[in-house]
Amino acid sequence: VLAATPNLELTPSTQSVGIGNQATVNILVEEVTDLRGASITLNFDASKLQYASSADGGFIPGAFLTPPTVDNTNGTVTLDLASLSSYESGTGTIMTVTFDTIEAGDASITFGTTSLRDKDNCDIDHTAGNGCMVTVNPIQLTSIAVLPETMTLFKGDSDTITSITAHYNNGDTAIIALADCSYNSDTTAVATVNTSGEITAIDIGTTTITVTYTEGVITKTDIVEITVIPVPNLKLTPSTQSVGVNDFGTVNVIVEDATDLRGANISLNFDASKLQYSSSNDGDFIPNDTLQVTSIDNTKGSVTLD
Repeated sequence: VLAATPNLELTPSTQSVGIGNQATVNILVEEVTDLRGASITLNFDASKLQYASSADGGFIPGAFLTPPTVDNTNGTVTLDLASLSSYESGTGTIMTVTFDTIEAGDASITFGTTSLRDKDNCDIDHTAGNGCMVTVNPIQLTSIAVLPETMTLFKGDSDTITSITAHYNNGDTAIIALADCSYNSDTTAVATVNTSGEITAIDIGTTTITVTYTEGVITKTDIVEITVIPVPNLKLTPSTQSVGVNDFGTVNVIVEDATDLRGANISLNFDASKLQYSSSNDGDFIPNDTLQVTSIDNTKGSVTLD
């Protein structure tokens, strides 16, 4: 039975990266026996790629890489890896190589001279694949991010989008002027938005505002989720009552349409010629709250409760 001939391949066979990002390829050996070391030259398109770094792929135990010989002008790099005492058989990644991208377009990476060495430091006959292709994409808009992502407004109130950030495929970001975007409300019944990104709450409910930005031929959108809540209202009940002189008149301070109410500070004014403040009690609307009387003026007719 004849053993399979070991083979070298570059993986992945194709990949796509944005200009300014890095492309990493793996040098894979297939069905090798007792591999102890390797010396591999890669040829690459230096107009689009530049050698950046390399690392042991972990296939040979205890292997180490010597400093590579790099020619970023003509597009070659020679890598040598070896172990002093260990060797490995099978299939695995012997090295990884990383390239910087400097120009858009398709860039090939191919094998130049290659050698594999066995446990006795003898050459191993092998084959090598056709290499791989890296597609370097020009700098392009990939997404926009609008802040705030959510907005809660009282009915009738307005607020403005604080920032819009463009994200690009090379990792760059840029702040977009609010005036450079277009805005659309899914429903004008809840909220409207103007050309400056100012959102006005029209009626109670939820909706989304879509922000659109176009750069060249690329258009990206993001949304702001809008929640419109009622304006809370305070009133005193009962609206009228009749009591005898020297009796007590009691009023309730009622809040309507409150959202997430945690506390309140309220001053009441009264006719001090006919009424005098006597006492107050927690109405129990807010759980576990504490009532404090912060000021009383029975001469001018006022009391402040917190």
